[in-house]
Amino acid sequence: MTTPPDMHEHLPAEMQADEVRRQADSLKDIQALVFRALIDIVPDRIYAKDTQSRFILANKAVAYYMGMSTPEEMIGKTDFDFYQEKEAAQYYAVEQALIQSGKPMIAYEQLVQDLSTGKPGWLETTKVHLHDSEGKLIGIVGLGRNITERKQSAAELEQHRHHLEELVLSRTTELAQARDAAEAANRAKSVFLANMSHELRTPMNGIIGMTNLLLRRATDPQQIEFLTKSMVAAKHLLDVINDILDISRIEADRLTLNEVNFSLSQVIDDALVMQDELAHAKGLHLYREIAPELPDLLCGDALRLKQILLNFVGNAVKFSEHGLITVSARADEEDTHGVLLRVEVTDQGIGVSPEQQTRLFQAFTQVDDSMTRKHGGTGLGLIISKRLAKLMGGDVGVNSEAGVGSTFWATVRLRRAVDDRPSEIGPATEGPREVLTRCFSGFRVLVAEDDPTNQLVARFLLEDAGLLADVVNNGWEAVECARGGSYALILMDVQMPILSGLEATRAIRQLPGLSAIPILAMTADAFDGDRERCLAAGMNDHISKPVDPDVLCATVLYWLQKSAGLPGR
Repeated sequence: MTTPPDMHEHLPAEMQADEVRRQADSLKDIQALVFRALIDIVPDRIYAKDTQSRFILANKAVAYYMGMSTPEEMIGKTDFDFYQEKEAAQYYAVEQALIQSGKPMIAYEQLVQDLSTGKPGWLETTKVHLHDSEGKLIGIVGLGRNITERKQSAAELEQHRHHLEELVLSRTTELAQARDAAEAANRAKSVFLANMSHELRTPMNGIIGMTNLLLRRATDPQQIEFLTKSMVAAKHLLDVINDILDISRIEADRLTLNEVNFSLSQVIDDALVMQDELAHAKGLHLYREIAPELPDLLCGDALRLKQILLNFVGNAVKFSEHGLITVSARADEEDTHGVLLRVEVTDQGIGVSPEQQTRLFQAFTQVDDSMTRKHGGTGLGLIISKRLAKLMGGDVGVNSEAGVGSTFWATVRLRRAVDDRPSEIGPATEGPREVLTRCFSGFRVLVAEDDPTNQLVARFLLEDAGLLADVVNNGWEAVECARGGSYALILMDVQMPILSGLEATRAIRQLPGLSAIPILAMTADAFDGDRERCLAAGMNDHISKPVDPDVLCATVLYWLQKSAGLPGR
């Protein structure tokens, strides 16, 4: 393969050298044109100055900024030709210091006035040293970038950020105020409920207590019938009060669960026994079915489970005129730690229509006003059952057909019993009153109670169990009697004049020899925190009003046994 001949090889040497120089000069001209085109299309201000700060190069952006028509008009001029003397002198001093230092100036931001528009703006300037081919310093090269829009955007973002922070702070303040208001309202509600509990349950204690005393002594059949009906009415009223307090306590998040070991069969039997008399009077039969594989000994809140069962069984008895009512229990889920217990109450009563079922578990809702007037009730039992089941990790529901019957069900999570403690609920071979009479007859007990009727009830119940009762009217009298008397136990009302039961207890605990005397609270406040407050004040136990005679005797017996070093409970 042949190569084309070099056209220059036939020229004389001098002509060849001239041609090379011409081509080199042409290339330099092209490079200069390209350089000029590049710097002129760049929006940034590009320029060069000599060591005396005179312009030796400028692009169109610089010329436009300085108010010149072409970049060539900038050559040889200084900042003194464009700026006020003071401002020009400042720029000159900065550049001369830069030339003397030998260090470049990178990204220096300054607020300047755009000479082409007369408006202020922000300029980001970079300046480096300019050297010739031999390395000699001949000036500086500068690049100025207009960052006004960036600054404005940053300022706007900062303004928006501050505005957002103000909004967040304002909203946070509003939420905090709303939270404080809600907490204050909740505290006020709790105080109101506590007061209502005390005001309602205190007279109920007197009504039920006095009726009970009369029943114990009555011999006339008609009197016994009247008193029994009065007792039924009083207990029904107490149930209504308890329902209202329960739903209020749940809504105020003041209901807590108490986990104990219990016998499932015993809990179910207790619920059935409590409804047996009314069921028998209507010709109804109560029955229970417990899956054989279900463990009988479980751990959970037996009282709340029984409350759910009582609501279901009570409704079944109320709305049935014939047939069988069955309580069944099985495990929906089961593992080594516990079970998801499912209890069902099935009746052959009036049933519930699909439309009524949608309103069954709503608070303060009764599915049929006419039926409610006929059968009674607050409409709170089912919603309380639902919320209790939810607290216990389960739920409630109903399967029903109008005119055929209903099956109400509930699920609750329970743990397997992990020790051999006896069930909290079980039959007793001998009642606590009989044991008190046999073992502690003649022991002196101090009762601090400001209500005369409740004083009479407490005195009779204690003396009926063989104990000797001294009664005082307020906390101050209780402290004085405790100081001078010799008592085996003190029953202390919580809300009393002069000194409350809590204040009196604290004072008694400071008296010599009385740090360990059993002090039992008797209170009409029925909230979970009341027990904790009583214990924190130095009391040993808590008895709610209206006082159940068996509960009173059992609690007094336990603490007398404990104080005497005898086995109890």
